[in-house]
Amino acid sequence: MRALLRDALGYAVEDLAARRRELARILMWEIGASMLSYMRKLGLDLAPRETAAETAKAYFKAIEGHTFVSKLEAVAEQEDTITVVVKSYSMEMFDAVGEKFTKLLLGVLVAPLSALLREVGYSSFLDWYGVDKAKGEVTLRVRLVPRVRFEAEVGDVEELPEVEAGESYMLRDREKAYSLFSQLVAKGWPGLAATRVHPKRFRKMLQLRRGLVVWLSTRADPREHTVCDPTQLSVTIGDFMERAGRGVVLIDGVEWISTLYGFKEVYRLIQSKRDQAAQTGSIILIPVNTDALEQRETALLSVELKQLD
Repeated sequence: MRALLRDALGYAVEDLAARRRELARILMWEIGASMLSYMRKLGLDLAPRETAAETAKAYFKAIEGHTFVSKLEAVAEQEDTITVVVKSYSMEMFDAVGEKFTKLLLGVLVAPLSALLREVGYSSFLDWYGVDKAKGEVTLRVRLVPRVRFEAEVGDVEELPEVEAGESYMLRDREKAYSLFSQLVAKGWPGLAATRVHPKRFRKMLQLRRGLVVWLSTRADPREHTVCDPTQLSVTIGDFMERAGRGVVLIDGVEWISTLYGFKEVYRLIQSKRDQAAQTGSIILIPVNTDALEQRETALLSVELKQLD
């Protein structure tokens, strides 16, 4: 019992820090949207382009001379990141304000770009930065997470007697979780399933005619929406619930996340999304193979999630 309480306290402290980071990210998105609107009123050419890289290039070209960015040097797009190199007037300023405030300043600089990238289908955030004082350059790496695309279902949304809106559930029976998810989607709930099963096979298994399926895999499939780490998954689910309002989310792969990234990442994800589900009236279904987890990990999940057998 003491070990369980100690672990719970440790996870709670870490979760508080994670929640603060997520709230800061949400706040930065809102700041970015306001800044983008104001910049457009000033007449800056900030229309979205066809690709994320072209959008980033247009943004930094538009703000040359209007901020501490004096010149755009380069933009490069990788699989899930954009790297931008700019010249800056203000290298001495970065020394004066310190590392923490420098990160905040650069986060504010990137915030309108994040709002702009949402218009071309990406959630994004500042993932890393570097300051080269000798060259007078700042390098920014922006992480891209494709926004899930869906059409809101129209019609009456019915509930099921086994589950309640705003609640999150742990199920030891994976087939029951699948069944509940497919029933809710059939009744009109917007649905998002994050699963280790390939989406094509998953849709066939559940006979899904609507709803989104995200593949949890480190191997990308250009025909499917693929998520490879807990941060991407958190952003994807959060973005879905934000736009869907009341929806149903199936997280089918906590064992995989735990194996690759550790149980702490699973616990943080569940705590964060459970709270968002409560706020939006969504339902989260999480099938769990308890044999793959340690006893204390199962006990911690039981604290956060209602058990449904």
